[in-house]
Amino acid sequence: MSSLRDRTNRIKPKSRGKSLSFIGVLALLVLPVTVPQAIATPGDPTVGMYLDQPFVQGSYVGEDFASETTTTTFNDQSYGDTCRFDGGTIEPLYFSTPNCFVRNEINFGGASTTSSTPSVGQYPEPAYYGQVGSGGASIVFDTPQTYFGLWWSAGSVGNEVQVLNGSNIVASTSANDVASTLYSSADLNAQDGSHYATRFYTGNPEDWYTVGTPTDFSDQDSSATYESYKTLAQEPFVYIHFIAAPGQTFDRVNLVAPGNGFEFDNFTTSTSTSIATSIPSRLVLQRQLYEPNYVDFNANGGTGALPRQYSIDSSSAYLQFFCLDPYTDPTRCISPPSTAYGTQGLGWNTQPDGSGTSYYFEDYQQYPFTESQTLYAQWQTTFSFVNLTNSEFNASNVWDYVDWDSQTASSTRNFADVTLPSPTRPTQYLEGWYTFDSTTYEIVRAGSPGEAIPSSSYTGWDSNYFGRWLDKPTSSSVDAVTPQVLLVYPKANSVELPGLPLTGDVSATICIVESDSSGNEVSNNLSFTDLATSSSGFSSGFSIWSAGSLLSNTSRYVRVTVSLSSDTGCTSGTTHVIELRPIGANLTEYLPLNLTDR
Repeated sequence: MSSLRDRTNRIKPKSRGKSLSFIGVLALLVLPVTVPQAIATPGDPTVGMYLDQPFVQGSYVGEDFASETTTTTFNDQSYGDTCRFDGGTIEPLYFSTPNCFVRNEINFGGASTTSSTPSVGQYPEPAYYGQVGSGGASIVFDTPQTYFGLWWSAGSVGNEVQVLNGSNIVASTSANDVASTLYSSADLNAQDGSHYATRFYTGNPEDWYTVGTPTDFSDQDSSATYESYKTLAQEPFVYIHFIAAPGQTFDRVNLVAPGNGFEFDNFTTSTSTSIATSIPSRLVLQRQLYEPNYVDFNANGGTGALPRQYSIDSSSAYLQFFCLDPYTDPTRCISPPSTAYGTQGLGWNTQPDGSGTSYYFEDYQQYPFTESQTLYAQWQTTFSFVNLTNSEFNASNVWDYVDWDSQTASSTRNFADVTLPSPTRPTQYLEGWYTFDSTTYEIVRAGSPGEAIPSSSYTGWDSNYFGRWLDKPTSSSVDAVTPQVLLVYPKANSVELPGLPLTGDVSATICIVESDSSGNEVSNNLSFTDLATSSSGFSSGFSIWSAGSLLSNTSRYVRVTVSLSSDTGCTSGTTHVIELRPIGANLTEYLPLNLTDR
């Protein structure tokens, strides 16, 4: 298959008379961007984009391939009608209905002729043309096409054209390139060397007239050239041709004008397979178009959807926000997984869990579009953990007991598990964290300190968590009669033992085994740290741990024997029993123990 880009196998220009002399390829001019562009290495071009001579308002294809070509002029339609296209059906693009209507304002102006011969000063003023707004329009053709062209009337920066085959965009371009070329260059170079002064493209051809007998559009002979009645005209008028590469077809064209109107006339399409091999030499190659890279957006647990985003020529661009106009369209807006207060969208990431490259809205970072990729929405919920000073509360009085001075904050992204914090107080312990159900508005228990809360639970809750504090047991001393009650958080796998009185003035040996409530040794499936001694009169820094949770719903006991430092086997000394009690269990009276002095 020949390529529009292959100079050695290039399509042969066709002469169209003495006014059809031609040149080399126009260098691409693009508007500057704020960050360096990352350009992907393109493959074969899919569509060639060409500009015609000044004052040409109709397509040569309608003349040379008449039996395979259809042209819509809008002259048989009425002002305010939704645009109709011969050989195709118009469909909505971004709005619920197509945003394309028939207009006749003179300041924009439709084409005054369908001929491909340059024509100026045509009166009366032309009337009807099509105008697309920001909602865009999609023209679906009855049969696959190889060509389409349009008279770009009063062209606006920002106008976009997408050429599709099914749902895949095979070429995409912005009129920024045409506008920058016409505004920034003194002339254009046609394919066989002719020069076209770019000033001839500014203003409607009907406002121009001839002086003398011009021989070309180079604007070199001041005695025989073209002049405009409206010297202050600024908007470009040009016929643009989109020619598919050999073997390539398309069945849909999207027109969109974000922020500005897109006025056009003489919309021409063709099914001829000969167009790509017989392009007139008078045309200016604006650029070769390639199948663009794109980004698909994954709501990552959210609801709704966003359309695929393409980049013109795979150059860097800012990614879409979570909602596009119209904001009521669920195919153009995504919402977070939770409606809880404090949930916000951060932007996009190459990985669902946020571990990849991020493109957050606040960072103003452009996506390079060096490849097509799926990006994942990143959500953040910020939680406030607040301590309560009263152990009795309900939904009606909870705000009376909030101790705002003790507030700490924690946040999680993408609704991962939240680990509830474990703050401490000298005389109280934290029984658990509570929150409000955002649906029932009732207070519910979120979990115990240190517990991991799955996202499936907390996304339905208010973002404020409230701690429930209870007083610790009043007896904290340890002797040979009363056991120490040691409160343990559910799911904890270790705990530090309380200080125990040492035997002797300086040091002691301490031995620990698991026991029942009476101090009798039971199966020892607990582990202990290496024990040491202290000269303070009490032991310190000893801990006990288990491979899994220390507790389920019931207490466990350990027997601790304190003996002389020389008695490494604890064959003599005083034995104590310590109860490991789950936090939240009802406190019971301490039971006297039958302890043995050895």
